[in-house]
Amino acid sequence: MEITWLNLALLRDMSRNLIQEIPQKAGLGMPHLSIALFSSTNHRGLAFTTFQNMANLTILSLQNSHIYTICDQAFKELGTLTDLNLSKNKIKDISNMTFYGLYSLKIMNLKDNMIEQVPESALEGLISLQHLNLDNNRFKSINENICFGSRRLKILSINENYIKHANFGALRECLSSLNTLLLQKNMISFLNVTSLSNMYALRTLNMEGNQIFTIHLDAFTSVKPLPRLYFVNLRNNPISDISPDAFTVFSNAQVLLISQEKSNERALSALKKLQRLYINPSHVDSDYTFSQNPLLSWIIITNAQNTSFTIKRTRFEGLINLKRLFLEMNKLSVIREKTFVGLNRLLELQWSGTSLGPDNFKYAESPIIVGLLCSHCGIREIKPEHFQKLQTIQALSLLVEITRVGKGLLIKQLILT
Repeated sequence: MEITWLNLALLRDMSRNLIQEIPQKAGLGMPHLSIALFSSTNHRGLAFTTFQNMANLTILSLQNSHIYTICDQAFKELGTLTDLNLSKNKIKDISNMTFYGLYSLKIMNLKDNMIEQVPESALEGLISLQHLNLDNNRFKSINENICFGSRRLKILSINENYIKHANFGALRECLSSLNTLLLQKNMISFLNVTSLSNMYALRTLNMEGNQIFTIHLDAFTSVKPLPRLYFVNLRNNPISDISPDAFTVFSNAQVLLISQEKSNERALSALKKLQRLYINPSHVDSDYTFSQNPLLSWIIITNAQNTSFTIKRTRFEGLINLKRLFLEMNKLSVIREKTFVGLNRLLELQWSGTSLGPDNFKYAESPIIVGLLCSHCGIREIKPEHFQKLQTIQALSLLVEITRVGKGLLIKQLILT
């Protein structure tokens, strides 16, 4: 296919064409070209001269272009490039000269390739790099070469690889800048928070979908809280053992998503700033309370694994900031009287997928509650007396099994799901 270049072009989109190779000096006569899109083409390889005469290029996309190899210094002419997308190719090997010359690069996407490791100094020259995506490759470990020289790196994503050991110490080159670390769907079984405690810029940690069953710290050591931490996701891990004081490193977190096969009240009690807690699947002991997390505004406890799950009066005592309480898909059958007394800011209450009938509505005693969702509870009839203490109710979601709705119900929104 012949390519005709335009002298004043700023954008060149050659996506979804049959190009098998970008010809040498392809950018000749296009000194102003700043964006080049070659996605879904058939390049197979990037040569030493591929990007000559494209010195003003800032964005380059070669996504899904069947690229197997990249010649050393293939990007050396692209000193102004800030965004490079090489995702969905067949790249297996990179050398310490592959990305030579990309000193202005801020975003690099290598997602969906076959890369097994980053050689020493391969990323050393990427002094401006802020976002590195290595999702769905073949990494088996985190080594220091991943961010060597990239001291401005803010976001590192290594989801869907084969990493078995979370060696956070290998990221020491970017400790002062890294604020987001994504390690979802790997093969990590142990989470040692000792080295994690040195990542003092970290704001988001996502390790959902690993094989973590124990969270611990090194013996005879203490850890300090991560000062900027906001979000921690440990969902879909078979966590059964959390060492005492291990959660100290997370104590500034405001949002926690976790799965637990064993109740870990002491660990959660360290999270004094926690505002939103999601436990799914969950194991919640009968004496478990949330009073040690007084700032909680959202609690979502779903899919309880223990055979009996009851709601006692003390379970939510002192949670004066609680606005939303979801208790879905649990084995609830009884709520005790005055369970929700004191929850004066509670706006929404859900117990869908439980065995709680309409007689339990009277215990939802928050004075301002506007939403009650109890779908799939087997409810067949609702009466006005069921809502005597729900004077502010505006939205009610129930199951289609209902055959009778009593007269006098002043509900603005009735959802029969």
